[in-house]
Amino acid sequence: MFEVHNEGAPISEELLPRLFQPMQRGETAGDNASRNVGLGLYIVDHIVRAHGGSVEVRSREGEGTTFRVRLPRGDFEPAAQENARP
Repeated sequence: MFEVHNEGAPISEELLPRLFQPMQRGETAGDNASRNVGLGLYIVDHIVRAHGGSVEVRSREGEGTTFRVRLPRGDFEPAAQENARP
């Protein structure tokens, strides 16, 4: 397991349930020139799940935001992927 933490403003309660969906972005405070397209956490989640792990997020005012990644130890047999390419 490892964690990534920052003490910035919390992620809004409205965004948390869909945070790992594609094309979801946090509030950018009017920064329309941002290069963030909202794929980073979606990709991280899929990579971690492909290895049998999970990603969790906790974000609260006064505590900051923490992402926790858990990966299994030892041998892991990946599940068959629906959209796997040959």
